[in-house]
Amino acid sequence: MPQPRLICFNKPYGVLSQFTPEGRWRGLKDFIDIHHVYAAGRLDADSEGLLLLTGDGALQARIADPRFKMEKTYLSAVLEQATNLTQDIAVKLKHIVVDLGFRGVDADNPDKEIIHRGKFKRLSQQQKGWLKRRSAVEPAIGHLKSDHRMDRCWLQGAVGDALHSISCAVGYNLRWLMRVIVRLGISPFFLRLLQAVFSQARGLQARYWPEAGIETRCQVI
Repeated sequence: MPQPRLICFNKPYGVLSQFTPEGRWRGLKDFIDIHHVYAAGRLDADSEGLLLLTGDGALQARIADPRFKMEKTYLSAVLEQATNLTQDIAVKLKHIVVDLGFRGVDADNPDKEIIHRGKFKRLSQQQKGWLKRRSAVEPAIGHLKSDHRMDRCWLQGAVGDALHSISCAVGYNLRWLMRVIVRLGISPFFLRLLQAVFSQARGLQARYWPEAGIETRCQVI
């Protein structure tokens, strides 16, 4: 008897938690060419994150069914981080707006109210407004990651994630700076400034580290 297959898929923004596309939303078949596997749980199309797929019905039910209360470690990590960020301003988290993938976590967070679309009829008008705002924030996050070119991180561990984020931010700022320089027409001045900085660096190198060599080259693109 074949062993049950479990696939971990980092679902991007704009993709449904199903293989069949609908309207402007893409389906899982554009990314996963494996038959007889189905999503265990779901993520909204306008969100991104870990999606598990399996062909084992019992395993799928155990992962997705709220009765089994499978811990959502992602939510726990986010709540811990948010608590650390707000502890100095005397703010306590009371309302958590999430997608349907986090149904069944209310018992694990008794001091917080978990808000998602599955409770829509029981929500107040203010809470429904929060839910709509969350739907608007998710695309903004997706666009920001695209603008910063925060694609798949190939670096390992938490340190790799941090280095990836910093590198993407630095690259975004440099591209923004270069666009401003070109738009203002100050490329020649900026080039001369860089040449002066490199010349000074070479002078310091020759004075304090004569055994080392520095090769510099400036080019206007």
